[in-house]
Amino acid sequence: MVKQIAPSQTPTYKRVRKEIMEWVNDHSDLVVINDNWYCGMTNNPEIRKAAHKS
Repeated sequence: MVKQIAPSQTPTYKRVRKEIMEWVNDHSDLVVINDNWYCGMTNNPEIRKAAHKS
């Protein structure tokens, strides 16, 4: 049986999140509220257009 783990608990998620937050903090002149951010990925342009209207 494979143990189910939330994506936000994986080492990859934690590393990528840390790298993004460091880059934003290093390159921003404004106060950044990271909780307002969203990042999603898809390889299907129709899904992207439907979800994000762009």
